[in-house]
Amino acid sequence: MLSFLKNRPNDEDEEQETSGAPGGKPPARFMSWQDALVLLVIAGIIFGVYTYFKSSKNSSTELFEKCEAFYTAEDWDAMEGCYEQTWELGYITDELDSIRQARLGVVKDLRSAQEDLLEVILDAMDKGDTALARQEIEKMTPPILLFGERKDDWDRINTIKKP
Repeated sequence: MLSFLKNRPNDEDEEQETSGAPGGKPPARFMSWQDALVLLVIAGIIFGVYTYFKSSKNSSTELFEKCEAFYTAEDWDAMEGCYEQTWELGYITDELDSIRQARLGVVKDLRSAQEDLLEVILDAMDKGDTALARQEIEKMTPPILLFGERKDDWDRINTIKKP
């Protein structure tokens, strides 16, 4: 236990210390150097944790601002990639999490709409109705958010766009 946290001596002990009577205890110091060292270590840990969380909060805020700029510019691919990076952050408030979910939901909805439109185009092409396919291709607005096999299908059929 830290020496300055110990109980103070009772009144009789205090009288002996101040009277200078032989056999009296020397006056106790308020804090030893070991106590001071322990308190310094505790203060250092508290300061380090505070600094870490402040730094983590600032970096999270900066990344979310960058992602929001992509959203405002409607750069969907960059915005999606940016918000995906936010999953690894150490500090996120509920408000920032809600914003992230909403923004990623926008991209997911756009991608889903493009996949549905692609299905209509592929069905029209399978039936030999190139006029309907061309009409539906015109509805597909950039940026194309499809990926993988769907992106390959889009790249293949996009050539019929021009008559």
